[in-house]
Amino acid sequence: MNFFNPGGVTSTSANHLANLAKEYILSKKQFLESISFISTEIQVAGQTYKTLKSTSKEQLETIKDALDDITKATSLIAYLREAIKAKDNFSFIDFHQWLIENNKELEPPTLETFVKSPQDLPLDQYLSYINNQTAAAVLGEYIHPDGSISKARKKAEYSRNNPTTINGEGRDLMVTTNICDYTTDEINQIFFPLQKQHREVQAKFNSLDQKMNNEVELRNSALRDDYNKKLKEFRSKETAYLNEYNMAKAKAEKENKDLKIYIPECYKTIVEKLNNLG
Repeated sequence: MNFFNPGGVTSTSANHLANLAKEYILSKKQFLESISFISTEIQVAGQTYKTLKSTSKEQLETIKDALDDITKATSLIAYLREAIKAKDNFSFIDFHQWLIENNKELEPPTLETFVKSPQDLPLDQYLSYINNQTAAAVLGEYIHPDGSISKARKKAEYSRNNPTTINGEGRDLMVTTNICDYTTDEINQIFFPLQKQHREVQAKFNSLDQKMNNEVELRNSALRDDYNKKLKEFRSKETAYLNEYNMAKAKAEKENKDLKIYIPECYKTIVEKLNNLG
């Protein structure tokens, strides 16, 4: 419902009218509640006193007008209160709704992330990747310092330098002799090729893995650059739209503040009566 018209009254005037109407209704109700169709006489010591007179005919003829005035004044109060509330409760649409109503698009960019796993490699590269990875893991398990082959090599070298171990005394004396059946060169001919093979497969695996990681980083770097560019454009666009929105909001709020409450034709008569009172 549109309560407003350039030729209307301010909220202050409307509130004043509503207060006048409230007082006017009270006076009319007092009149209606005082209506009496009888007069009362009291005789005291032979003297007659009329203590209460009935309502005059002229006053009785104003009953309908009084009822009409109460009806119109009550209706006017309700109308004015709603109009004042509508103006006071004015709230401009939020920024998101304003964008929709003005057909303006503003979507923040999304940072995409490129992920690549070995399974995404071509089959020949994938097989090379997992074969070298597996070979490096298996060889490493045995030739690393804690590996069984590495430990056996160290134990043989120790036994070669310390072949005999003596424990206990007298009848409990026990002599243990470790005999190394292979020369140091023979053992190294087994160990060093395995160590070299481990370094080779580990290097191949590292190369494939680094190549894949470099590609991932390169792609993600390009995605980040693109995102930052789009984010800068988004923020610039958002700022421009926010400025437009704030201008539209300020304009709407000023227009609402300047709105005048329209007094419908059906209330003209009662308003004139109230203005004559005020």
